[in-house]
Amino acid sequence: MTKDNKKVIVVGGGPGGLFAAFCLLEKGLSVELYDQMPAVGKKFLVAGHGGLNLTHSENLSEFSKRYGIHEKRFNELLQLFSPKDLRKWCEGLGVETFIGSTGRVFSHKVQGR
Repeated sequence: MTKDNKKVIVVGGGPGGLFAAFCLLEKGLSVELYDQMPAVGKKFLVAGHGGLNLTHSENLSEFSKRYGIHEKRFNELLQLFSPKDLRKWCEGLGVETFIGSTGRVFSHKVQGR
């Protein structure tokens, strides 16, 4: 183990769980990822093949309204890590994104798939 023998367990192998595990690994922590499904990240396997939208490109005040009664809290959270930040993070992984006609953000098709 690393970081003074600290291990973090992430429950859920969807996009949020994978992102959390990635960020923790970057910090040097040991991570175990658990999910009830036999494979993690299935949504990412179809990205570029018909429609996994990663986020939305609208301004944060409009985007936050999508969270209903939790609008204020999500606006605060989105200030810390915005859809633009997510696109930059994807770019750092070598994944190009684009804004579709509806304002949704998608990944370009991964080459060689």
